Amino acid sequence: TVLSCFWFIFYNYSNRGNLKGVLEESEPKTTDWLSRLIFDSAFFIWVGIILFTTITALLVDALGKARLDGANREKEERNVCFICGLTRSDYD
Repeated sequence: TVLSCFWFIFYNYSNRGNLKGVLEESEPKTTDWLSRLIFDSAFFIWVGIILFTTITALLVDALGKARLDGANREKEERNVCFICGLTRSDYD
């Protein structure tokens, strides 16, 4: 499963310091080269693209929400009396 694969790599990576010590080298002429190519490509797609895109989207969304909240707060400060709560148009 994906979870057991993650724990295997995490455990061996923490012991050896890098993934090169865990994974055997594979040359294009060996029998396991295609499976290793698929594994490396899937790992790149998962970590390099999907997770990076997800984290970036979360950051952009959070920053956009903070900017919108700040703009709404500034608009309310300019147009609503902080003492009585009447709007600017009610005064005019």
